[in-house]
Amino acid sequence: MIAPMHERRIHTRVLPMATRPVELQIIGNGFLEVVQIEDISIGGVAIQVPHSFVGCNIKDELDLLLTLPNNPTFKARGVVRHRANKAEGTLFGVQFTVLNEKGREKIEKYVELMVAYGRRC
Repeated sequence: MIAPMHERRIHTRVLPMATRPVELQIIGNGFLEVVQIEDISIGGVAIQVPHSFVGCNIKDELDLLLTLPNNPTFKARGVVRHRANKAEGTLFGVQFTVLNEKGREKIEKYVELMVAYGRRC
Protein backbone atom coordinates (compact mmCIF):
# COMPACT_ATOMS: atom_id res chain seq x y z
CA MET A 1 0.00 0.00 0.00
CA ILE A 2 1.31 3.45 -0.90
CA ALA A 3 1.01 6.04 1.87
CA PRO A 4 -0.45 9.55 1.39
CA MET A 5 1.89 12.17 -0.10
CA HIS A 6 2.52 13.85 3.26
CA GLU A 7 3.55 10.51 4.74
CA ARG A 8 7.09 9.28 4.00
CA ARG A 9 6.37 5.67 4.90
CA ILE A 10 5.47 3.42 2.00
CA HIS A 11 4.64 0.24 3.92
CA THR A 12 1.62 -0.51 6.09
CA ARG A 13 2.53 -0.21 9.77
CA VAL A 14 0.74 -2.05 12.55
CA LEU A 15 0.67 -1.94 16.33
CA PRO A 16 1.38 -5.20 18.16
CA MET A 17 -1.14 -6.36 20.74
CA ALA A 18 -0.08 -5.64 24.32
CA THR A 19 -0.81 -9.25 25.26
CA ARG A 20 1.32 -10.57 22.37
CA PRO A 21 4.30 -8.20 22.01
CA VAL A 22 6.97 -8.28 19.33
CA GLU A 23 10.46 -8.45 20.82
CA LEU A 24 13.52 -6.93 19.21
CA GLN A 25 17.09 -7.57 20.32
CA ILE A 26 19.42 -4.86 19.06
CA ILE A 27 23.14 -5.52 18.89
CA GLY A 28 25.14 -2.38 18.26
CA ASN A 29 28.64 -1.09 18.74
CA GLY A 30 29.18 -1.64 22.46
CA PHE A 31 25.58 -2.34 23.49
CA LEU A 32 22.86 -4.98 23.51
CA GLU A 33 19.27 -3.92 24.09
CA VAL A 34 16.07 -5.99 24.28
CA VAL A 35 12.92 -3.98 23.63
CA GLN A 36 9.31 -4.40 22.62
CA ILE A 37 8.49 -2.60 19.42
CA GLU A 38 5.99 0.25 19.11
CA ASP A 39 5.04 -0.58 15.51
CA ILE A 40 6.27 -2.70 12.62
CA SER A 41 6.10 -2.87 8.83
CA ILE A 42 7.95 -4.79 6.16
CA GLY A 43 10.29 -1.79 5.99
CA GLY A 44 11.24 -1.51 9.65
CA VAL A 45 10.25 -0.94 13.25
CA ALA A 46 9.75 1.88 15.71
CA ILE A 47 10.95 1.41 19.27
CA GLN A 48 10.82 3.61 22.32
CA VAL A 49 13.34 3.37 25.13
CA PRO A 50 13.50 5.39 28.35
CA HIS A 51 17.10 6.32 27.57
CA SER A 52 19.23 7.10 24.56
CA PHE A 53 21.56 4.37 23.35
CA VAL A 54 25.13 5.45 23.98
CA GLY A 55 27.04 5.01 20.74
CA CYS A 56 23.92 4.58 18.58
CA ASN A 57 23.77 7.25 15.92
CA ILE A 58 21.60 7.91 12.91
CA LYS A 59 22.74 5.67 10.04
CA ASP A 60 24.53 3.18 12.34
CA GLU A 61 23.91 -0.34 11.05
CA LEU A 62 22.76 -2.79 13.72
CA ASP A 63 22.32 -6.55 14.02
CA LEU A 64 18.73 -7.41 14.92
CA LEU A 65 16.98 -10.46 16.30
CA LEU A 66 13.21 -10.22 15.86
CA THR A 67 10.66 -12.44 17.59
CA LEU A 68 7.06 -12.29 16.37
CA PRO A 69 4.33 -14.05 18.41
CA ASN A 70 4.21 -17.81 17.73
CA ASN A 71 7.32 -17.66 15.53
CA PRO A 72 10.95 -18.51 16.05
CA THR A 73 13.42 -15.64 16.32
CA PHE A 74 15.06 -14.57 13.06
CA LYS A 75 17.97 -12.34 12.12
CA ALA A 76 17.95 -9.07 10.22
CA ARG A 77 20.08 -5.97 9.91
CA GLY A 78 18.88 -2.43 10.15
CA VAL A 79 19.91 1.17 10.29
CA VAL A 80 18.65 3.94 12.55
CA ARG A 81 16.88 6.44 10.28
CA HIS A 82 15.07 8.54 12.84
CA ARG A 83 15.53 9.54 16.46
CA ALA A 84 13.22 11.81 18.47
CA ASN A 85 13.28 12.72 22.14
CA LYS A 86 9.95 12.52 23.92
CA ALA A 87 8.88 12.89 27.54
CA GLU A 88 8.53 9.09 27.82
CA GLY A 89 11.96 8.40 26.33
CA THR A 90 13.64 8.29 22.96
CA LEU A 91 11.80 7.04 19.87
CA PHE A 92 13.95 5.31 17.25
CA GLY A 93 12.95 4.36 13.72
CA VAL A 94 14.98 1.41 12.44
CA GLN A 95 14.83 0.57 8.73
CA PHE A 96 15.59 -3.01 7.69
CA THR A 97 18.63 -3.18 5.40
CA VAL A 98 18.97 -6.98 5.29
CA LEU A 99 15.94 -9.21 5.65
CA ASN A 100 15.85 -12.70 4.17
CA GLU A 101 12.81 -14.03 2.34
CA LYS A 102 11.55 -16.13 5.28
CA GLY A 103 11.79 -13.15 7.62
CA ARG A 104 10.00 -10.95 5.10
CA GLU A 105 7.20 -13.50 4.73
CA LYS A 106 6.77 -13.74 8.52
CA ILE A 107 6.48 -9.97 8.83
CA GLU A 108 4.05 -9.75 5.89
CA LYS A 109 1.79 -12.39 7.46
CA TYR A 110 1.99 -10.67 10.84
CA VAL A 111 1.11 -7.28 9.33
CA GLU A 112 -1.86 -8.81 7.47
CA LEU A 113 -3.09 -10.43 10.70
CA MET A 114 -2.79 -7.19 12.68
CA VAL A 115 -4.59 -5.23 9.93
CA ALA A 116 -7.43 -7.78 10.16
CA TYR A 117 -7.58 -7.08 13.92
CA GLY A 118 -7.77 -3.33 13.26
CA ARG A 119 -4.22 -2.62 14.50
CA ARG A 120 -3.13 -0.43 11.56
CA CYS A 121 -1.24 2.74 12.54
